[in-house]
Amino acid sequence: MILLPEKFDTNEWFVLATIAVNAVIILLLPKRLPTSVALLIMLFSVASAKTLDHILGTPPTDSFDVNDSPKYEIFDLLMYFLYTPFGYYLIYFYDRWKPKGFAVWLYIVLWSMFATGFEWVSVLTRVYKYNTWKLLYSLPVYLITITLTILYYHLLMRRYIESRRNRGFDYDIDRRSSRIR
Repeated sequence: MILLPEKFDTNEWFVLATIAVNAVIILLLPKRLPTSVALLIMLFSVASAKTLDHILGTPPTDSFDVNDSPKYEIFDLLMYFLYTPFGYYLIYFYDRWKPKGFAVWLYIVLWSMFATGFEWVSVLTRVYKYNTWKLLYSLPVYLITITLTILYYHLLMRRYIESRRNRGFDYDIDRRSSRIR
């Protein structure tokens, strides 16, 4: 059974505010990715984050707790909506800026640092409570998951283009961007 929080405090407000701000930003951003690709990227972001949270945040490791209680609350469910924008922004700007060579690695490192910084703010607002986990441990986790997300994006786009061509659609990509016309 999904529980309500014992008390409504900083972490719940942080979760709600972050979801609201990200929803507005995503709705205001021009469409850049095919809808199916964007949805799969967001689903991948949630699945990878929740899988890692479960592996690292439950016994036997029990490295951290999410929100006020080790029990599953409604705000643990709402946390899914914190992970989706991260993956969307990551790929949205990756597609827009199209880093090459060393710039790809720099992009991954910068996004990993941003994610670690966001996690730090989440710790300050008591969204995460570390038991044995340390913030420094998160950086390599983000480096790996961001790299996997970018690789997944490339696979999705390759498959998307192939499927459009196989169904007889003319797939036209503007040379300056990946905007689908």
